[in-house]
Amino acid sequence: MTKSDSKILYLVWHEVDPKISTEWSNWMESVHIPEVIQKGKFIKAKRYKVKEDKTAALDSWERYLTVYEVDSSDTLERYLTFEANSLREEYAKRYGLNTKATRQLVEKISILES
Repeated sequence: MTKSDSKILYLVWHEVDPKISTEWSNWMESVHIPEVIQKGKFIKAKRYKVKEDKTAALDSWERYLTVYEVDSSDTLERYLTFEANSLREEYAKRYGLNTKATRQLVEKISILES
């Protein structure tokens, strides 16, 4: 498997109060995500902002997705067991009341190309 062909993705969905979204986004890109990557468990991370969501709640919060690529579920489990808590605590102190996070682990089952 190449580094660009990860079978395991760790998805972190964030809902962010628009009053802090610029500050939050800057911190995520300059501090938090680099700290996560430096732990050595993830191959890379990609960030997305939801542009249209017909199922969104009426709270007007902005939605973001960070996709972390990891080589195995065992590697992710080591991160979650030994390293994630301290990063989550720092995040919660900084933005806990103004954001909501949901996490998912997905595994690739196939690739379809044109």
